Amino acid sequence: MSRDIRESFNLASRFYGSRVPYHPELFEILAKELRMGPETSVLDICCGAGQVSSAVSRHVGRVVGIDFSEDMLARAPRNGRTDYILHDVNGPIPAPAALDGQMFDHFILGRAIHWVDAGNLGALARAHLAPSGTIALCAARLFPGDAEQDWVRGFFALRDAYSYPEPPVDYAGADKLGAIGFRVRTQLLVRFTMTFDLTALFRHALSFGRAAELIRRDQETFKSKLAELVAPHMENGLIQGPARAGALVYERAA
Repeated sequence: MSRDIRESFNLASRFYGSRVPYHPELFEILAKELRMGPETSVLDICCGAGQVSSAVSRHVGRVVGIDFSEDMLARAPRNGRTDYILHDVNGPIPAPAALDGQMFDHFILGRAIHWVDAGNLGALARAHLAPSGTIALCAARLFPGDAEQDWVRGFFALRDAYSYPEPPVDYAGADKLGAIGFRVRTQLLVRFTMTFDLTALFRHALSFGRAAELIRRDQETFKSKLAELVAPHMENGLIQGPARAGALVYERAA
């Protein structure tokens, strides 16, 4: 990936903990669906600050996370079941020597399939994914709800106004996964409610790599617009919004 993209994610890394978290129930359901256990190993591709690695590690024996951002990896939580490797998944093939000879039961990507080159992902799968292995695409985000929660749509519009233009993003990854011989196996979804104060919501906006740099350059104006947007919906200094965490699980096509 380009140096500019890497630097934008390094900048956003300090705010990554302010993103909508992956609800624990999602990984409980995923673990049951994929029959995960103490013998299960997972490769978390584009692991960022380790949100997915940390959550899924409670259900498996070992997780290895790879990411191209040193700052992200420095903030990733460690435990006896997680390891992290600095590596650009879109860099030269093969994968880093640290993965030599290792096979994983499953791959996981946390809202990152749009960053990954299909050819590189296919090469990783051929070299390091067990024949019966799956690729799970996970995401957690605020989600526009009923009319009373229109502030979420407004928040997205405000944040996106500070983002660099980019083409439409395929977060479902159907084309890329289909190109390397995978098909949808199942989809999992958990709904929950997030609560923010104004500072937490501002930090949430800064957790998105492409927006963080531009927001920081104009943060007082952004804060003012954000406060005006959410004021009608706040109660006792807090605002609630609907959120969803989901996983789209792919398996090898017959």
